[in-house]
Amino acid sequence: MLNWDLNDYRTEEIILNNMLWSQGLEVKDVLDVSMNWAFFINMDHSTSETFNNSPIDTAKILHFHASRNINATVNIMDNFVPTLI
Repeated sequence: MLNWDLNDYRTEEIILNNMLWSQGLEVKDVLDVSMNWAFFINMDHSTSETFNNSPIDTAKILHFHASRNINATVNIMDNFVPTLI
């Protein structure tokens, strides 16, 4: 058992990488943009779709940067995201 240093950001990265790769995924699986579609608060949807090289309706996971403009992020999550379901 590893001795995790919960005060060190690198520990979280090790944990998350372990969670990801323990699922039996291959590199091609994690490079699928639909698995981590980046939603940019400061861009319109067409610009985000261009960046992601796919339309938002193909996304399996929407990735929000919550540390950047949190109020706008929460607003989009509360009001826009439910329209996609």
